Amino acid sequence: MKRFPTFQTGDVQELAHQLEGVANGRLQSAELPGGQATAYWCNSIETQKLPFIMLKSDAAIDVTYQPVDYLRIVFQTHKNSRLLLRGMEIDTGPRNIGYVIPEGVEARKIDPDGHSSLFIRINPEDLKQTLASLCGEEVSGPVQFAQPAATNLSFGRYVRDTVFRGAQELDALEQRFHDRLIEQIHAVVLLRLLIHLPHNHSHLLDASIPRPSMPQLKQAEDFIVENFNKPIDVAGIAEATGTSVRSIFRYFQQIHGESPSMYLKRLRLERARTMLADSEASRSVTEVALSCGFQSLGHFARAYRQRFGELPSDTAARH
Repeated sequence: MKRFPTFQTGDVQELAHQLEGVANGRLQSAELPGGQATAYWCNSIETQKLPFIMLKSDAAIDVTYQPVDYLRIVFQTHKNSRLLLRGMEIDTGPRNIGYVIPEGVEARKIDPDGHSSLFIRINPEDLKQTLASLCGEEVSGPVQFAQPAATNLSFGRYVRDTVFRGAQELDALEQRFHDRLIEQIHAVVLLRLLIHLPHNHSHLLDASIPRPSMPQLKQAEDFIVENFNKPIDVAGIAEATGTSVRSIFRYFQQIHGESPSMYLKRLRLERARTMLADSEASRSVTEVALSCGFQSLGHFARAYRQRFGELPSDTAARH
């Protein structure tokens, strides 16, 4: 991460400002060593997919990390520190293979004589989508990880090492390759996190289900087409076709590359577009939205514009 300096400082006020911007951290106290121009360094690669942040300090600092809408996966490489999280105290030193600060949770980190650590940010929705593709069904609720145990060698070998090797490779590569490499690292890290670190949905990865027949799965697809304008969900499709929710989800991912709910939404939008473009039928946008199963006009307009690049009223006005 040497090629990606973000800031370095020996000034407490600047440190407080920078920590707020880079890590959503509120500096409680700091004792910077005297006679040293720089006591805190930050190098980072800020990307939408997978930001990498390297922090190094020679200072004794106390920081409270604010609740955010992403997970922090942290690996400390130098000196011993303490993390106060949900009433627990976690040793975050080099012997600890890493720790997780969940989204929406405040954490306090105390470094008595400095530290060095590398951390990444994980989007919870990316986690859920990856888990859904692994287990073959949509996942309800957030993915909540257990803290990595020192005995979890697979986490250290396959997650921690992947992150560090990725950071080293980014340091060595030309910038034009960075986005492609980060995209691949992101996919691998999500996969390995879900496989090698216990979480509240781990049982979904262990379960096995009987494979349904293709006629059953085709029946599920036909059911959606026939009832696209009704309030249906995957559970209702499974019940109507005698198939499991997981089988239906897996089928749509494999055949259509999207979940059943995404398939239904796409079908509704395409039917709506056809109706709006029919110049012989004088239907209002509201009538079309309701007849295609959309209960919210605002949601319909946003989804329509996202898919077709224009508002429903624009389509209707041309015909």
